[in-house]
Amino acid sequence: MQGLGLFTLEELHYSPQGLLLTRGPGSYKIPAFGDIPTQLTVSLLRDAPNDKAIFASKAVGEPPLFLASSVFYAIKDAIRAARAESGMTGPFRLDSPASAERIRNACCDQFTKLVQEAFIFY
Repeated sequence: MQGLGLFTLEELHYSPQGLLLTRGPGSYKIPAFGDIPTQLTVSLLRDAPNDKAIFASKAVGEPPLFLASSVFYAIKDAIRAARAESGMTGPFRLDSPASAERIRNACCDQFTKLVQEAFIFY
């Protein structure tokens, strides 16, 4: 869940002077109990001993945190599918965290095109 927050919710905001405004979980959204799926199935790798790690662990600390990048890339694949429905193909930029706003702006459709056109005229 910590990784889910890292790749989808925890966006850093800076002041115009470059001061970090989001210094901790009190100033940005972190995953809560309501963000956890009601059904979460986890399985461990079987028959893969690791004699060099503490208590034969598979991963401790930051390595398992990065496994949540799969959430980011699943979101990116979903955006690619939505863009394809609108006739758009090719690469696109999606920065992490994949916030709801960034996801919405990356999905090109009739509404996001209206916003783009509005910026051209002003």
